[in-house]
Amino acid sequence: MQLDTLTVKFQKRGLKLDIVLLSIALYLSKLIITIGLIIYLNLASTVDINLSDAFNSNLDKDYSIIKLLYAIIISPIFETIIFFHITHWISRKIKISMKLFIIISAIAFSIPHALVLGGGSFQIYYILYSFIGGLIFAHNYNRQYYKYNVNYALGSTTVIHIIGNALVLYL
Repeated sequence: MQLDTLTVKFQKRGLKLDIVLLSIALYLSKLIITIGLIIYLNLASTVDINLSDAFNSNLDKDYSIIKLLYAIIISPIFETIIFFHITHWISRKIKISMKLFIIISAIAFSIPHALVLGGGSFQIYYILYSFIGGLIFAHNYNRQYYKYNVNYALGSTTVIHIIGNALVLYL
């Protein structure tokens, strides 16, 4: 009986560590892509480009509570269900590899984000960032699904997504 309790504690500790590490990876990917974009624009551009256009989601800090709830809580829940839970279920039913599931989910996740957030010359920034985020989320969903169960997969992926959205909105 004690061994089972100890095993559950280690599993929960491992899950928390996964959530923290993947949230950090998500934020670092944004930082690396942002720095790369700035370097690219400074080296390759002969025109004066307003970099604030690349980060327009962070410029308007006057968010209403409804927009915040939608962006930080509601949207990640629905996106996790649609882009990761349902695609994982379909992938298992049609028996495609989990590596292909991760790529398909990341592409499916990045397209609407790039269309909604991206615009003009900075669309590639949103495509890259949301694709890498999609890879992180899909990898986590797949890992937690097979390591624990579907509830851990849904919960941890949603939590990482919520943390990622909060970081993007406030940093």
